[in-house]
Amino acid sequence: MKSDRTCFTKGYICLSLDCCTQWIFKELFPSKQWNPSTTSFYLFIQPLTSLEECSITCTGNPRCRAVFIHENTCVGLSSFTPNSKLISIVRTFIKQPQDECNGWDFVYYNGLCVLVSAIELDWFEARTYCENKNGNLLVLDSEQKVNDTKEFLKTYYRYIRSFYVGASDEKKEGDWKWITKTTISGYLNFSSGQPNNSDVDHPNNVANCGVVFSRSELGLYDVFCYGKRKFICEM
Repeated sequence: MKSDRTCFTKGYICLSLDCCTQWIFKELFPSKQWNPSTTSFYLFIQPLTSLEECSITCTGNPRCRAVFIHENTCVGLSSFTPNSKLISIVRTFIKQPQDECNGWDFVYYNGLCVLVSAIELDWFEARTYCENKNGNLLVLDSEQKVNDTKEFLKTYYRYIRSFYVGASDEKKEGDWKWITKTTISGYLNFSSGQPNNSDVDHPNNVANCGVVFSRSELGLYDVFCYGKRKFICEM
């Protein structure tokens, strides 16, 4: 990188010789709900109060993938978030290539381009929300994608208990499909005993929509479609 020039736009900053041509730092959304994990490794800790300077330091370190500033200290992160001793809420910015993940609220992680919801909607509302963001509900149609999503959640969103994904059998009972038209994989990683067309929280209703629980290896469960939950979009 030939320059330390930075520029700010809605939700992210960019660093390059010509603004926004190499790296951008997107704010993790919703940043106010970010929680640290049990990992204690920091790439660097420096007394910097400026987000621009902090981001420039990260850009110069190939292993740096995210930064935050806490108590006038710049902290650089690799693939995992810092020690849980940091209990203050911080704004975290993710380093990513400029040409990945259009839209300020989607972030890039190991080939994923995802948005974690800050609100709870029913499955149909969540599907529409994602489509309005030029994406779709997350499709976990391979073991690799399941593993990448688990790492992403472990890294930045450990507080999420469950969330809707883009699987359903709403058109034909028992015929589970991913919603995106481009998906050709038949991979469906159901948890043991699933699907059973039953939702313990809504016992008198059919369960035609897919949800995963972050603490159960992201195995699919079928649930009542009109329950309110968080969700993840992808593009």
